[in-house]
Parts: sequence; structure tokens; C-alpha cells
Amino acid sequence: MRNLLDAELDATNTAHRMRPHPPVTSVLDNQLFIGGLPDNEALQILRKEGVKHIINCCAQEYLTDPLIAEEFHAHNLECYDTADYFILHHDYEPFAKLLMNILQKQEKVFVHCIGGINRSVTLCCTFLMEMLQISPVAAVKKLRKNGRMYILDNVSFRHQLVDFYFQVVLPRINEEEVLHRA
Repeated sequence: MRNLLDAELDATNTAHRMRPHPPVTSVLDNQLFIGGLPDNEALQILRKEGVKHIINCCAQEYLTDPLIAEEFHAHNLECYDTADYFILHHDYEPFAKLLMNILQKQEKVFVHCIGGINRSVTLCCTFLMEMLQISPVAAVKKLRKNGRMYILDNVSFRHQLVDFYFQVVLPRINEEEVLHRA
């Protein structure tokens, strides 16, 4: 599965490395959006879409601008984009609880890190995998289908997605299949 995910990502990432990234990408039912640090273009899109919350996944490097925090509900996570950082171990549970709380209220949320490539993508892909019971490759394809092409260049984060799939998602899928057969 790791090789499959790497193969899915590497060629497209190489082709799109130098192309501009979309400021905002819809990830889930026009409720969950992803991107890099919000600039004026991104903020205009977020306002137009009715986004109420911003989850900053790089708060240790860039605090949410006070003017943005006045307009949106700002939530800060300190996630690190390094090969030796276990983002899912440290950050996924609080992220998923926060995101689920926001989405259950039928409110819209924008999740960002610096470039919208690694931290925010890893956390959102993990959420998609868990909620939709899909593989890491399917989660990546969902983001790509919505226009986010250059993602997950942190190979460690990719492998954490695969591990999460085998440790959490796949056992739930198998358990549900057993229950449906009974």
C-alpha cells in the first residue's frame, strides 16, 4: 500500500511542483476546505462560501492574523512538518474532535498549514479515510479530483496515512462486513 500511495503521488507531484496551488480546495460536501496560509484571494473565497471556522495547523510558526481571528472562529494546532514527527499520534484526535463538532453544527471550516501540502492535507485525508471508510489512495484522488494536485511530499506523513488505514480504518470496514453478514 505504501508503494501504491507513493506511486500515486510522486509522478503527479513532480508534474505540478512548480504550478501555482489553488488558494482553497473543497474537500467534503462544500463544508470542509483546505489550503495554505490564507491570503486576500483565499479570504474572499472563504467569505463567499460562508466559512465560519479556520483551523491553523502551523500555529507554532504563524499565528492566525488578529484581523482574521476577528472575522472567523480561529482554532490553532501546533503541527510540525518534519519526517520524524508523528502528526497523527500528536494531532489527529484533537483535530478530528474539533472538525466533527464544527461539521455537526452544519458550519463550514477551512483547514490550512503553510502551503496546504502536508499538515492540513494529512489531517484532512485521515479524516476522510475514517469518515468515508476509504483508502489513502482514494482520499488522495478525492483531493486531486477537486483540484489539489501537489500534496503530501512528506513521505513520513504518507506512510502514517497507510498505517492509520491498516490499524483503524480497515478493521472497522471488516467489522462492519461481519456484522452485515450476520
